[in-house]
Amino acid sequence: MSGMLRLLGESRFAFANPFQDVRGWAVRDTDAQDVGQLADVLIDEKARKVRFLKVAHDGILGFGSSHSFIPVEAVIAVADGQVTVEASVQRVAGAPRVRPEVVDSQRHFDDLYNHYGYAPPWAPMPAVDSGRPPLLA
Repeated sequence: MSGMLRLLGESRFAFANPFQDVRGWAVRDTDAQDVGQLADVLIDEKARKVRFLKVAHDGILGFGSSHSFIPVEAVIAVADGQVTVEASVQRVAGAPRVRPEVVDSQRHFDDLYNHYGYAPPWAPMPAVDSGRPPLLA
């Protein structure tokens, strides 16, 4: 991992353009099913990039609510008060839940990326032999 991941709301960072701040917007899947509400974003402070959406799922009268992290790579549209993700409601429901004791654990984030079918951005890029001789300095 290139740096520590932290919720934007708990960091010293902010969106460069206030119009990019979509926290509070509805999150829906490609079938327009309600996934939840975008509670916050998880940022890589060192890389200065958003890595995950933190999505709140309502409970009854606010009790029993839970949160899920969805990789930012799953976002396919942001418009009209809505963030659309390619992850279905069922996939999000089956994702590992946010647990404060593992929020700083790289393995937890690797598991999340794997669950959604994405390679973590900090994973080494595979290289193949091109058959060409190496460049000389």
